[in-house]
Amino acid sequence: MAPLSDGLSYSSSETSLPDMEELTTIARRPRADLSAKWSEGSRVMEGTLKALLDDLRRNLAADLNSFKEEISGVSRRLHDAEITMAAHETHLNNMEQEICEM
Repeated sequence: MAPLSDGLSYSSSETSLPDMEELTTIARRPRADLSAKWSEGSRVMEGTLKALLDDLRRNLAADLNSFKEEISGVSRRLHDAEITMAAHETHLNNMEQEICEM
């Protein structure tokens, strides 16, 4: 017979359900034990969820900063393209005026 964590024993050859005495023993366990185990599990889960949330926040902040940098780069390139286009337009207008004066 090997002891279980709750103090009960079992045999590896047993395949039946626990008998009534074992069930009664389990049912009479102090609620404080169960409550303490539940509280400990809740604290562990809460810590895990907080850690996951912190990781998610850091990842989202990093992604947002990266996205902002990318948008800024696109904005600069667009501004440069507008300046280049205006210069080409001015050049074309000057050429058109020269042709008309000929």
